Amino acid sequence: MRQRSTSFADHYSQPRLFWLSQTEHEQNHIVDGFGFELGKVQRPWIRKRVVDQLCHIDRDLAKRVAQQLGISITPAQLAYPIPHLANGLEAEPSLSIYAENAREIVPTYCLKSRRIALLVADGVCGDSVASIISGLQQQGIHASMLSSRLGTVTTLQGHSLEVNGTFDGNPSVLFDAAIVPAGKEAIATLMHNGTAKYFLIQSFKHLKGIGLQGEASALYSALSLPAPDEGVIVNNSSQHLVDELTAVMKKHCVWSREKAAAGIAG
Repeated sequence: MRQRSTSFADHYSQPRLFWLSQTEHEQNHIVDGFGFELGKVQRPWIRKRVVDQLCHIDRDLAKRVAQQLGISITPAQLAYPIPHLANGLEAEPSLSIYAENAREIVPTYCLKSRRIALLVADGVCGDSVASIISGLQQQGIHASMLSSRLGTVTTLQGHSLEVNGTFDGNPSVLFDAAIVPAGKEAIATLMHNGTAKYFLIQSFKHLKGIGLQGEASALYSALSLPAPDEGVIVNNSSQHLVDELTAVMKKHCVWSREKAAAGIAG
């Protein structure tokens, strides 16, 4: 008589292995993801059922999600047996994107096809913009010039630069990082543009790299964001700015900023 292996009834050991293989940052995002999605569920008993399933996977995971949902976990649920090790593994780094010892599998985070926004206005330094874009293109990164309006901006050198989009139509979530090129007049204009400043605040909140050249550091100071920050690069040299910012991008996110970013409104 044919009979299925008992492993077919094991629904929890592999989810537990995945959970235990994640870094602290990844686990935080998993918990927040459960809280966000289940918070939209209208029927409370469905939320409770999901938390009950999590109790079978990991008690800490279940407690943290339950806390976000205002659910009390019973002693009986905390007494659920812990799943056995999946294939004898307590954790497997290759299941994590950011685990240090997984870097042998994913040695670097590819920058090719990434997108960076250049925030510009009339008076921006055209030489700086050209040098920055050239440095980014050498690494396969696409640069888009954003301004308050479509059309062109006039550079410090008196030339016209075509704008690729507006701040309103191209929010920071569409880009992997942001750069504010040099140009005193342009920075002064951006200082009075709430949408441009909101763009940088959102870039900060989403743990993205921010490059500031020349007077652009004054724009960042006006945002009342935490400083110093390892993901905020200040450098007058276009090439050095690109090199330092792309080094930040290779880490994908500025994880050290996460707690500070959580307390920023916007």
